[in-house]
Amino acid sequence: MKKIIYMLVFVFLALPFYGQTGTVLEDLLNPLTMEIDVKQIYFTEGAKIYIYNLSDLKLVNVFGKAGAGPQEFLVPPQVPLQVNVATDKVIVNSQGKVSFWKKDGTYISEKKVQIGVFSGFFKPLSDGYVGLRLIVEDDIMYFGVDYYDKDFKRQKLLLKQKHFFQLGKKMNPIGRIPIFSTWKGRVYVEDKDGIIHVYDKTGKQFPPIAHKFKPFKINQDHKERILNFYKSDPGIKQYWSFFKDNMEFPSHFSNIQTSIVTDDMVYMQTYRRDGEKAEFIIYGTDGKFIGTRMIPFRDQNIVRPYPYSISRNKLYQVVENEDDEWEMIITGIK
Repeated sequence: MKKIIYMLVFVFLALPFYGQTGTVLEDLLNPLTMEIDVKQIYFTEGAKIYIYNLSDLKLVNVFGKAGAGPQEFLVPPQVPLQVNVATDKVIVNSQGKVSFWKKDGTYISEKKVQIGVFSGFFKPLSDGYVGLRLIVEDDIMYFGVDYYDKDFKRQKLLLKQKHFFQLGKKMNPIGRIPIFSTWKGRVYVEDKDGIIHVYDKTGKQFPPIAHKFKPFKINQDHKERILNFYKSDPGIKQYWSFFKDNMEFPSHFSNIQTSIVTDDMVYMQTYRRDGEKAEFIIYGTDGKFIGTRMIPFRDQNIVRPYPYSISRNKLYQVVENEDDEWEMIITGIK
């Protein structure tokens, strides 16, 4: 029973100038994540990865299939396939292994990893990787963000944070995992309070980014929409009977919903909305405050935004339109 619960709690493991454009991506059916490099956009959908040209949004290739063999991916129903395209390779995190592919979708190699079903999320840092894992000590659960060497052997614990769910206690239904990004030899790790801690691979800490957020209260409408998410989300609703009696809402949302580090900038997206605009707090990676922006943004539901990424002062987001087509919206940020 404990093993099942440990698996479940990792389920919850995303003044402007607006020049918006929209293009339908006819090949997509249900994209879950997206990543961008200087030339291409990568979407994950089940056990498949779609590659599109960044310039004209034309499909380049589709690779991957479900399975446990080479060039195949095991994908738990609650955790989407994770890719990283920050190097000259596509790094794919799936259950039990990390795979390496060329940028055109050609298979290179794979490495088995023993870290747990809902852990991993490896991102490159220097000559190794940063990864997330679930730590259980004396029946207390924690998140651990660690540095791993090139063979995925754990070298240094960077951040340890108590899990938002503990056996025998109520769960925060909008609890946060420590989201992290790597950029130019450093890793930027969020904690539960919205402070972004900065490390190198040795664990050396640099001045954190500690924005003074305005608290955002959770009202009754928010609670009802969050509960509806648990009841109706395809990957989670099967566990509703377990969750419904084990929830306790905090008074306020977490300070950060998602964050992205790119182009020497740190973009912190909050839960605050103004119509179809979302609040982004922007810092330089040097810790300098850039500003607050309300940017056109679409949410799939109150818990999950539609897949998005940021690159070269543009926000890219793929949304489902009224015709059930997936449309790429590109918004300039200033």
